[in-house]
Amino acid sequence: MYIKSLKYFIKAKYYLFLLVCTFFISQDAYAEKPLDKADGMKYYENCMMKHKPMLKRQDSLNALCACAAARYTTYMSVEDVLVMRTDTLPGRMAQNKMLLEVLTPCLEYPVSDILEEECLTGDAFNHLNDETKLDICLCASYEISEQVSSLGREFMRSMLVKNPTLGDPIDAFMNNPQFLALSRQVVRDCIQTYQ
Repeated sequence: MYIKSLKYFIKAKYYLFLLVCTFFISQDAYAEKPLDKADGMKYYENCMMKHKPMLKRQDSLNALCACAAARYTTYMSVEDVLVMRTDTLPGRMAQNKMLLEVLTPCLEYPVSDILEEECLTGDAFNHLNDETKLDICLCASYEISEQVSSLGREFMRSMLVKNPTLGDPIDAFMNNPQFLALSRQVVRDCIQTYQ
């Protein structure tokens, strides 16, 4: 167990070293070309199509995609987008930059939406009247949104250390043991508030 932890620690340090080196080298080697508004609109449209089946509420989907599109043009460059498509270490680093800088700060919208939906449609609160159930679920949704907003990047970093080839960030978040423990605690706190 210790050797496995040490191996992940060394691997994480290696990736961090490469990220820092790449940052400094890329700053000196050339000026990156920024993405423009058209790139942001294209990203927004693709996001709306990609996440549509997963998210039930249009306002949550719109918030996720608008937030991510704005961050996409701010934090990513044309070079990042091009290298991100390659199966190389710089490509993986650009994908992780996309996860950390673009998507993770916007996950509060879909995560709270999914939690609220699960809370409202699940069997856990069927014994309560509709008003109390709604209060608990809205409370949990709001509180988890706040927690994801403040702790999301920390969670994502720890997930990337464990799995540098992480895929869908929403699924990763919803299945993360730290997040699941946090969401259970948030629901318990809301139950105490509204019962």
